[in-house]
Amino acid sequence: MVHSIVDHMNQDHADAIAAMLQAFGESADGAAIGAVEASEVRITGISPEVMTVEFGETGSTRAATIEFRPPIDPPESVRARLVTMTREARQVLQGQPRSGD
Repeated sequence: MVHSIVDHMNQDHADAIAAMLQAFGESADGAAIGAVEASEVRITGISPEVMTVEFGETGSTRAATIEFRPPIDPPESVRARLVTMTREARQVLQGQPRSGD
């Protein structure tokens, strides 16, 4: 199930991935990501605690993580969580607080 969601997100929702990455993503050193182009992002993995995302130019990509707060449980709720996080990310990028913050 998660694999099909990752495929779907990568094929049809790069803009949502980019929004979540910009709003909530951290690089390996813990730094915020900042602006990225939607065409340069893709999910590489999802666990209950974190989503890993690859972004950047072809041949020069970087990895980032987006933490799930709280962890996803049950695993079948990953789709609903991504929808909620996309909505929250777009609010954050427009200067509004994240739900629950």
